[in-house]
Amino acid sequence: MEQEEFYVEGEFIFSSYDPPKILGGMTFITKLSSCLPEPELYYFKLDNTPLDEDVFKLSNGLPVVVNIITTGEDGEIIALQDEIGYFDDGSDNLKLITEEQINIIINQYDGKMNVESDETGDPILYDGKVIISYLSLSENDEES
Repeated sequence: MEQEEFYVEGEFIFSSYDPPKILGGMTFITKLSSCLPEPELYYFKLDNTPLDEDVFKLSNGLPVVVNIITTGEDGEIIALQDEIGYFDDGSDNLKLITEEQINIIINQYDGKMNVESDETGDPILYDGKVIISYLSLSENDEES
């Protein structure tokens, strides 16, 4: 018998901060507009410390912390940045979430995703990380 799966709808929330120094490993979100029909947000992790922090900040803004909250009025935190880790693409293998998948969620799903949970709505942690998947369209969405 197949085990029933439960999901809670979550949403990325970004909070910027002003560190004393910009370092590799920090995450950023910026708006891309050139050569695109509509401007898109672009989330990325910095590989190396920039040579000129001021120029980098002007182009990309301040670093951000990304968390996942529940959608709706309450907006309770489901996962902190270090708990965002796995992506379920529908196959039986969980994969580490990529920046590309995060960007797809931000731009194509308005920052919303399914987070695997138990029957009470509490997120399930696998090795200390939540499991995220793209929102599936409900029957009502498909008909419109």
